[in-house]
Amino acid sequence: MLRILLSILRINWLNYRPADCLPYACFCEKIGTGLIRQPVNAYTNLGYILVGILVLVFLRRTGSSHQLQSSISGLPRRILILFGIAYVAVGIGSFIYHASFIFLGEELDDDSMYMIGIFLVLFETARIHKLSVKQFLWIYFSLNILFEAAIYIFPVIRGMLFAVLMVISFTIELYARRQAELKDEVRLTDIANLLFLLAYLIWILDKTHLLCYPESLFQGHAIWHLVTAYAGWVMFKAMDCEYDPARISSRATYNQKW
Repeated sequence: MLRILLSILRINWLNYRPADCLPYACFCEKIGTGLIRQPVNAYTNLGYILVGILVLVFLRRTGSSHQLQSSISGLPRRILILFGIAYVAVGIGSFIYHASFIFLGEELDDDSMYMIGIFLVLFETARIHKLSVKQFLWIYFSLNILFEAAIYIFPVIRGMLFAVLMVISFTIELYARRQAELKDEVRLTDIANLLFLLAYLIWILDKTHLLCYPESLFQGHAIWHLVTAYAGWVMFKAMDCEYDPARISSRATYNQKW
């Protein structure tokens, strides 16, 4: 559908400001000159969009069976809508980036990833230091704007900021486990973090071309997309444990099916 739309609009990506990663640092897959310049890396972003939609649908369908507010963080369950939106955004942003390799696509890709990372940092922070919804949203949007400005001024740091956010989130999570006696979501959170770590190692191998087959359907960066998409679903289920009455009462999520 996107290919048809672009064809109708006669969009030529080469007429726009190119992404900063060009010509040598745009991951392994061969970059073509057509409408979708890295097809494998582009289409695997549909995994993010699917997970984001699943999060939003799940929140809507289970609204009546879950608590409206967490007894740990104090945040309302509807705050998780931001997480679902962020995953849809990263799917769209990253798709545009790999389809076009224009500067705007690169910015959209990075910004949407920071939406996810910043959300996780603030959600973990709220477990040890209560944040009102107003405070959460104000800090969330302010940090997103700040990160956008940072990568615009210092583009060399764009690739590492998401990893930094994930490390900060995990560090706060470890502290929160002791302070708030978190038990319900520990197993799921650990699985999600291990998936993110595995995906990041694959991302590095692909980015540095240590594992690289440019014309193959097997692309490390595409695997990064799919693994982190699934990791996002697992992380969402971990956060949602705070609102599930069955989990709260039984404290039995170590055996949760995911």
